[in-house]
Amino acid sequence: MTGPLNPAWWKEAGRELARRIDALERRQRSRPDWEYLNLLALDEDNLAHVLADMGFTQRWGSWTPAEFTAWPGCLGDVYEMGIGKARIFLIDTGSGRWRTVDNRQRDRDLISLGALLWGVSYGRAGRRIARACGFDRIPDGSWREHGHAGR
Repeated sequence: MTGPLNPAWWKEAGRELARRIDALERRQRSRPDWEYLNLLALDEDNLAHVLADMGFTQRWGSWTPAEFTAWPGCLGDVYEMGIGKARIFLIDTGSGRWRTVDNRQRDRDLISLGALLWGVSYGRAGRRIARACGFDRIPDGSWREHGHAGR
């Protein structure tokens, strides 16, 4: 007896399915964990290094979410940061969201801000931020499971 009627066939099909699931889980764990990298960049030990690496030289203001009602949904203090006198950004230190003061440019995390300021791809900006946080590569899913932190 061969094929689906044979119990041995089902046993082998189950093993093959388990192998495929394992391979998929390994691939998922090895992908860059962008959300985790953003959280590491926002850590109080890393944020100053990351912002300095982006070229920010001045902090003109800082507000708590309750004080800064012009930007609803902030999760942390809002910093008004400057690069020279011409480029001013508002950065939510709780989520990494950022926007220009005139609200023309905005995005969801510090990695996209790095990509904009450095003129590089999202992945290259992520690698540069990872180095600023003390890592030699972008954290992947396995790092979160082990509780690694920067610096």
